[in-house]
Amino acid sequence: MPVSLRTGKLNPSDSLTDYACIHREMAPSVVMRRTIGHFFGIMHHWSDSPSTMYIRTPRTPSNDFDAAHFKKALSQFATGVTVITTRLADGTLLGLTASSFNSVSLAPPLVLWSLSDRASSMPVFSENSHYVINILGAGQAALAEQFARKTGDRFAGVDFTLSRTGQPVLTGASAWFECHNRSRYPEGDHVIFVGEVEHCEVSPQAALIFHDGGFVQTAKLEK
Repeated sequence: MPVSLRTGKLNPSDSLTDYACIHREMAPSVVMRRTIGHFFGIMHHWSDSPSTMYIRTPRTPSNDFDAAHFKKALSQFATGVTVITTRLADGTLLGLTASSFNSVSLAPPLVLWSLSDRASSMPVFSENSHYVINILGAGQAALAEQFARKTGDRFAGVDFTLSRTGQPVLTGASAWFECHNRSRYPEGDHVIFVGEVEHCEVSPQAALIFHDGGFVQTAKLEK
């Protein structure tokens, strides 16, 4: 069952996106990468035993924590860039740029990403049965910026095909994962989406990377 979530208008102070992706919303993906092993270890036991609950350890809140400085520090952790796509029942297409992507498990094949609980797209991604995670290649920075727009048709002029379940697959992506919307876990001001991969394809190429507020491309180091 979808998680009941608070949804609303976007925060005007957020740059580029209305979700956990690049620029100022980068922080959750980095924190998640560093704690995900412990988090999902707990969640695994929780899901296996209905009588066991995920219990957060309380701590004394700090009133002088510098969030801007925290985000700047986290921006030094480079991430890949993805576009998450899905299709509504009426055929409307929805997509957003996100860097909060990570692998979770090989058996079963699980991946994750996160979305702001204030995102206007939250109801759709919470309720849809499937979505596709498109990993962008080095030459697709324009696509990342297009799907990070707050207004307008993000699919305008974009080449794509449809997956087995009818989800948009962006042409030229270095890899894509068609996922069943397996589970969602609220944490802080974001929701962690766990997708069970039903199909994936790969087209190896140089990667598009987001680091320190901008896009960079990968290059192999000389041995």
